[in-house]
Amino acid sequence: MQQLLLFAREDLALQSLTHAQFSHDGVCPEAARMALEQTYGGLLQESNTFNRQLVSFQANKTERLHGWIKYREGFSAGLVESLLGDFGIKPGDTVLDPFAGSCTTLLVAQALGVNAVGIELLPNSHLAWDAKSRVYRYDLAEISHVLHLIESQTPPPSSRPFPHLPITESAFPPEVERDLMAYDQWFDTLELSADTRLLCRFALMSILEDVSYTRKDGQYLRWDVRAEKIRAANERRRSQGLAPVHGINKGVIPSVKSELLKVLTRIRYDAQVLQREPPPPSSQTLVRGNTLSELPKMPPAVFDAVITSPPYANRYDYTRTYALELAYLGVGEGISTGCGRICSPVPSRIVLNLPISGTSTRRSAGQPTSMLFST
Repeated sequence: MQQLLLFAREDLALQSLTHAQFSHDGVCPEAARMALEQTYGGLLQESNTFNRQLVSFQANKTERLHGWIKYREGFSAGLVESLLGDFGIKPGDTVLDPFAGSCTTLLVAQALGVNAVGIELLPNSHLAWDAKSRVYRYDLAEISHVLHLIESQTPPPSSRPFPHLPITESAFPPEVERDLMAYDQWFDTLELSADTRLLCRFALMSILEDVSYTRKDGQYLRWDVRAEKIRAANERRRSQGLAPVHGINKGVIPSVKSELLKVLTRIRYDAQVLQREPPPPSSQTLVRGNTLSELPKMPPAVFDAVITSPPYANRYDYTRTYALELAYLGVGEGISTGCGRICSPVPSRIVLNLPISGTSTRRSAGQPTSMLFST
């Protein structure tokens, strides 16, 4: 790989990676997008350095810390490490990820002693960052105590209902839903440190898909045929002489207890290993908000690199994919009524303008600045 320049040069010929047209048959205006292509198209380059696992979440599934929660839209820790190395980013430098997602960029930066700033809108990602970024300071004995309590005790029934949204109704078998809320309330009553209590909440959020009648598939939730809403819909269809909907069958739905034990045991082991070699001092900040509004507030001349994977603007509704997690966290009707705040559509120009508005460099004017984009 070669160092990329921050600003396009007039003599930089456009490569074949640019497009003459984006909108099918001119359905949508594309003048602004095409202007950006003309300006920055010469900076694009193809590379066979990366494989599918590296540029997707697949490699994170078995990684310590990064595999604590499924985030299929993310990229791997290995990709971030590779890019930081290739572009000479070192402790004391600062990297930006304006679409932080599961915060892989920030976590790798933390481990390497590199400063980092991320911007992220979704509350489930905020909780993921809060839980994972504390890995070097967790009280392992307290986590072991929680595991013992889960193993040996049954939490009392909860008066709390699961805070469903219309899209999540009947997502869990009734006994699973009762257990989820029983553990949720129980964790609040236990004498735990703030860090461990937060970790328990994160652990519950991380198992929601596994103990549900749903499976994430692209931007949609696929439903098990045993879910009440699917059964009711098929009854209506049969009464109308229509063929039933063919859902999935996830097989045996695991218990909340077994999944909590599995997740917290893995977390305890990862924390034990990582705490043996604490990272060098550095600073990481996750800004909780919309990149569209938060990025222009950031001062110039503070970022040395950008590593990000922009959302699929106007094509991918993350609130559907993570509806269970967002409902559990009490986002409520903000999911459906606050699309400007919660949903993913962000003008493409914001993504492509990041090097100008958010990544000016502390280096001297003659030196190039790194642009590290994963799309």
